[in-house]
Amino acid sequence: MAHNALSSNPIAENILRRSAKVGILTLLILQAGCGLNWGGGGNSSPNDPAPQGTQVSSGQLFAGSGQTGVTGQVLIFNNNGSYILRLEGLNIPTPSSGSGNLIVNVYSNNPSSSTPVSTFSLNALTGNQNYTISNPASYRYNRVTITDSSGATVYASANF
Repeated sequence: MAHNALSSNPIAENILRRSAKVGILTLLILQAGCGLNWGGGGNSSPNDPAPQGTQVSSGQLFAGSGQTGVTGQVLIFNNNGSYILRLEGLNIPTPSSGSGNLIVNVYSNNPSSSTPVSTFSLNALTGNQNYTISNPASYRYNRVTITDSSGATVYASANF
C-alpha cells in the first residue's frame, strides 16, 4: 500500500497549506496594487500617458440618448502628422448585457461622409486611453462617438 508522506506528518502538511494560501494572497495583492489585469474581463482602468504633439481638437463627452453617468473628454493630438485620439477621464457605466464590444468612431468635417474615418474597439469603460488614428485626414476632425458594435446605441459623443 502506498504511503503519503504528508498524511503521516501533520506539521509538513500544515506548512504546505499555509504556503499555498500565502502565495495566492501575494498574487492577488500584486494584481490589485499594480493594476494588473490577468484576464479579469476588463476591470482595470488604463492610464495611458498624454501623447506628444500639439492638441488640435477637444470636446466634452456627453451621454447618448437614454444613457446616464458618462463623463470624460476627447482630445486629438498631431504628432508630426500622426494623429492620436485620447479619451481622458473616461467613465461609462457598464452597458446592459448583450451590448457586445463598444466602438469608438472618429468623424471628419467632410459633410458628404457619415462614415467614420477611423474606428477602434474601446479598451475599457474607464481611464485615460490613446488610439492612433489609422486614416489621418487632411481635414479637421469634428466628432467622436462611442457606440455598441452594431452602431444602433450611442453611449457617448463629443463634438469639436
